Amino acid sequence: MFDLLTQDGAKIMIRDRMASRDWWIVPWLNRDAGVLSQAIEERHYDGTANADFQILCGGPWAPIFAVSFAHKRHMSASELAKLLVEVGFDGDGRELGRQLEQMDIIAVGDQAEAARRVLAWQSWLSEADRRN
Repeated sequence: MFDLLTQDGAKIMIRDRMASRDWWIVPWLNRDAGVLSQAIEERHYDGTANADFQILCGGPWAPIFAVSFAHKRHMSASELAKLLVEVGFDGDGRELGRQLEQMDIIAVGDQAEAARRVLAWQSWLSEADRRN
């Protein structure tokens, strides 16, 4: 099923997911994010769990191509850490799992570029607040 959202509707959806801290959020900053999102969906969100895996595709107004949302009830931080290592993320799985306990947004790829694009994304998310 597909829902069409306005730009402000998309921002509200993203902010609501971020505020709840119940979702793993993967902004598609590069091809690696798409590979990771596919692995997450295939491994942890098949069958009825698929209702808790969503992809929001941005329009020409969005600073990133898409964002994946995966509800945490189907994949723990340690399971996500294991998957990240399996798909090629450098790092110790246990330490990564501990770090993920404090995180919700997973940005993969070149860290400097990822940080720059996440900051642009967060700025875009707060634009509606500044207008109101």
